[in-house]
Amino acid sequence: MTIANLSDAAANPSKINVEIFISYSRRDKTFVQSLCHALKQKNRTTWVDWEDIPPNAPWREEIYTGIIAADTFLFVISPESIASRECGVELQHAIKLNKRLMPILRRDVDAGTVNRALADLNWIDFQNDHAFDTAVEALIQALDTDLAHVRFHTRLLIRAIEWENRDRDDSFLLRGTDLESVEQWIAQGTDKEPQPTQVQTEYAITSRLAETARQKRETQRQRLALGSLTLGLIVSVSLGLVAFSQYRSAEARRKEAVLGEVKALTATSDGLFINHQEFDALIQGLRAAKLLKQASWAPADTRDRVLKTFGQSVYWVRESNRLEGHSSWVRRVSFSPDGKMLASASGDGLVKLWQLDGRSTIALKGHTDEVLDVSFSPDVQMLASASSDKTVRLWKPDGTLLRTLVGHQSRVRAVRFSPDGKTIASGEENGTIKLWQRDGRLKLTINAHRGAVNSLQFSPDGQLFASASSDKTVKLWQPTGNLIKTLSGHTAPVSDVAFSPDSQTIASAGVDKTVRLWQQDGTLQKTLYGHTYAVYSVTFSPDGQVIASGSADNKVKLWQRDGSLIGDLLGHSSYVNGIAFSPDGQMIATASQDQTIKLWKQDKSLINVLVGHQERVGSVQFSPDGQVLASASSDGTIKLWQPQGALIATLRGHTAEIYSIGFSPKGQLLVSGGNDRTIKLWQMSGQNSRLLKSWPAHSSYVNGVSFSPDGQTIASASGDNTVKLWRLDGSLIRTLRGHQSDVYWVTFSPDGKLIASASADKTIKLWKLDGTLIRTFSGHGAIIYGIAFSPDGKLIASASADKTIKLWKLDGTLLNSFTGHTGIVEGVQFSLDGKTLASASDDKTVKLWQPDGTLIATLAGYSGGVVGLSFSPDGKTLATASDDKRVVLWKLADLNLNALITRGCNWLHDYLTTNPNVTQDDRQLCEDTRPRP
Repeated sequence: MTIANLSDAAANPSKINVEIFISYSRRDKTFVQSLCHALKQKNRTTWVDWEDIPPNAPWREEIYTGIIAADTFLFVISPESIASRECGVELQHAIKLNKRLMPILRRDVDAGTVNRALADLNWIDFQNDHAFDTAVEALIQALDTDLAHVRFHTRLLIRAIEWENRDRDDSFLLRGTDLESVEQWIAQGTDKEPQPTQVQTEYAITSRLAETARQKRETQRQRLALGSLTLGLIVSVSLGLVAFSQYRSAEARRKEAVLGEVKALTATSDGLFINHQEFDALIQGLRAAKLLKQASWAPADTRDRVLKTFGQSVYWVRESNRLEGHSSWVRRVSFSPDGKMLASASGDGLVKLWQLDGRSTIALKGHTDEVLDVSFSPDVQMLASASSDKTVRLWKPDGTLLRTLVGHQSRVRAVRFSPDGKTIASGEENGTIKLWQRDGRLKLTINAHRGAVNSLQFSPDGQLFASASSDKTVKLWQPTGNLIKTLSGHTAPVSDVAFSPDSQTIASAGVDKTVRLWQQDGTLQKTLYGHTYAVYSVTFSPDGQVIASGSADNKVKLWQRDGSLIGDLLGHSSYVNGIAFSPDGQMIATASQDQTIKLWKQDKSLINVLVGHQERVGSVQFSPDGQVLASASSDGTIKLWQPQGALIATLRGHTAEIYSIGFSPKGQLLVSGGNDRTIKLWQMSGQNSRLLKSWPAHSSYVNGVSFSPDGQTIASASGDNTVKLWRLDGSLIRTLRGHQSDVYWVTFSPDGKLIASASADKTIKLWKLDGTLIRTFSGHGAIIYGIAFSPDGKLIASASADKTIKLWKLDGTLLNSFTGHTGIVEGVQFSLDGKTLASASDDKTVKLWQPDGTLIATLAGYSGGVVGLSFSPDGKTLATASDDKRVVLWKLADLNLNALITRGCNWLHDYLTTNPNVTQDDRQLCEDTRPRP
C-alpha cells in the first residue's frame, strides 16, 4: 500500500483501506462479529483475522501488515485476551508503532494484569449487551476524535516503513508540499496522540536534509546566474531593462530559496528536539539562525519560529560533545583523578585516551580481544585495562605498556585500583576475583561468585570493596579478601556497583531494570524504578547528591540521593554501558553500544530545573526580596527553594491539591489555598517555616489567593462563584458576589484600592474594597484563568481558555489582544518594571511580550502544560510551574538572536573543532563568533 499524496491526507480519508484493527480472544469471536457488523453499519472498515488473511499467506506478517495499515488498534479486554500470548504480541507491535489504542471492556478483569498502555486509557464498557448500541455510539465518538491527525499518522507510517524496507532509498523521500505537510503535522501534533514514531521522525528529518541540500545546490546555481547577469549589465546597457527584470526575478528566487532553507532547518531542528536529540537540534537551529541573521527581509513569523526553536535547543541542551573514534561498542569510560583526561574501553580491542575538548590523544594497543573495563590509578601515573583476552594490562598514560597480568582463566570483565593505589582488583567471567600488587605480583585469588563478576568498586575510605555478579548478588569484602556481607534482592544479574563518596551507601544496577540503594549492613534503603530495560551502569556524583544510571533503554537517568528522579539524558541510539562523573562534578561521560562517548554538562547558567514535587505544580512565587521561591503542587505540598535551586523546606498541611500561593509584601508570611477548601497561613523562617493558622474558607475549592499591598488583607477566589476578603486571624471581612460561575483568580491593584477577579463566566470584575462592583470587562470567548495588574496599576492583563491574552484599561477599554498560543492560556504576569508580560499556556510554552503586543520570545521544551509564572524582583529570572511536575527557572538575558548564536557557538566549540566527522561547512559555522568562557 502506498500513498500518492500526503498533503491532502486530512481531506481524503477514503485513501485508507483499514480504519480499525481488532485484537481479541477467540472466546469473544461472536461478540466481535456483532461489533464488526455494527461498525460496518456506521461505514467503518475493520481488520479481523478470520476474514483478512488470505489462504497460505504468512500469518504473522499479515497480522503486522493489518496493524500498520489501521488507524486505530482496538483491543477487546477480557480475562482470555489479557492472558493471550498472541494478543500480547499484537498489542506490543501496536505500541511500538505508536498506534492509537482503543480498549473496550467485554468482561471484567483484574486491572493489575492489564498492560499499562491500556490500563492508563479510558475503557469503553461493552459488558452489558442491552446497552450495546449506546456503547457503539461512544466508540464511534472516540474513533472520530482527532481523526485527521490519526489518519495522517497511518499514511506517514506506511510511507516511512516503505522507505525503511527499501534500504532508505532517497527516491522514496518526501519533497515539496508533501514534506511541508509532514513537518507541519509533527509540529502541530506534539500534544496529540498518537505521537510520531522514530522511523517517521527519521524519515521526515532525512527528507528535509535531502531537500535542504537540493535547495542549496539550486541557490548556488542562482548565484552563478546572478553573476552572469551582473556581467551582462556591464556589457550591454541596451539590455538594462530586461536584465534588471531578470535580476529582480533571480533575487526573488534567491530570497525564496534562503527562506525555504531557513524554514527547512528550523523544522528539522524542531523534529530533532521533539525526538530528544537536543544536540543535533542545536546544530540545525544554529544553521537556521546564522542564515536568518543575514536575511533581514525575513517575515516576522519566520523570525519568531527560528527564535523559539533555536532558543529551546540552546536552553535545554545538555550534551556538549561526542567522542567518535572507536569502531565497536564502548563498554566503560573513566575520568582521570586530576580531571584532565578520559579513558574509554571498547570492543575494538583498544583503550583510547581523550582530552576533555574531544581530541583523541593516544590509543593503547596490545589486547587481542575486547576491552571491557578501564581504571586510572589515584596518582594518574598508571592505567589498568581488563579484556576478554583473559589479561589485565598496566599502562603509562603516554601509551607505554608496563606489564601484563596473567592468570585469569576466562574473560576479565572488571578492574579497579584501591584508593591508595597499592592494590589492583580484577574480576572475571568464572566468578573469580584476583588482587594484585601494583608491581603485578598476585596477592590473592577469591572464589567470589557463582556467576560472572561484572563490576568491582572500592569504597572511597579504602575499608571495603564490592563486587557485582551475574549470580544476582553484590558482595562486600575486606581488602584482605574476607567476605563481610552479601546483598541479595535483585531478581536478575547485577551489572554494576558503586559507593557513595562517604562510603556509607552502595548503589547496584540490575538487569531487572532497577537501581538499588543499600547500607553497608545489607539493609535495602530504596529501589529506584524508571528504566524500561536492563540497567548496565550506575555511579554517584562527587558530592554524593546525584546518582546516574545507564540502561538498555538508551537513557541515562539522574536521581536525587533520596531516589527522586531528576531527569533523563537522551541522545544515545543504543545501550548506555558506562557512566562517569568528572572529579568536579560538572561533566558526565557516557559510553554506549552505539560506538560513541557523549559528554554532558551540568550547566545551570541559562536554565535550572527544580525537581521534587510528585504531581503537577500549579503555582510558583518569588518572595519580595527574591531570596526564596515557593512552589505549590497537586501533591499537597509547598516547597521553598533558594534562587539557585537548593531545597530549603517542604511544608505539609493541606489534604488535597494546592492551587495558589502568595507572599505577604514583606515576605514574612505565605498564604495558600486549594482543593481542600481551606486557606492556610505560614510563617516564613527558612527550614523552620511553619503553619500559623488554617481556616475553612469556601464551600468549594480555593483557586486563587492574594495579599493586599499593606499585608493586612487576604483575598480568595473560589469555585463557589465568590471572592472573599479575610483578616489575618481568619475572620471574614466580606464576600463579593456577582460572578455567575467559578472564580479562578483574584488580585489587588498596586495601590491596594481595587480588586480584580477573573471567572469561568468569561468576565473580569473590578471591585472597591467595600465590595462595590465598579465594572465588568467582557470580551473573552471562554474561561478567564488569570489576571494581573501592571506595576503602575493602570492596566490589567488577562489570560483565557480562548487562547488569547488581553490588555485592558481600568475603564474597561480593550487595548490589545495578543494571539500566538495554540492552547489554553493559564496565567499571565508583568515584570516589575512593566516592560515585559509573560504568559503560560497548555501548549507547553511560555511567551514573553512587550505591552504593545510584540512577541519577544517563546520559551519551549516543556513536556506538559505551563500553569504558573513569577518574575524575580530584579527581572532577570522567570520561574514557571507546569504539569510535568517541575519548576523551571529561566535566565532572561540571552533571548535575542545574536546572544543565542553566541551561546550556541560557545556550547558547540569543542565539537565543531575536534570531532573528525564534522563537515567543513559546519567547521566554519562559528568562525565569526569568538568563543568565550
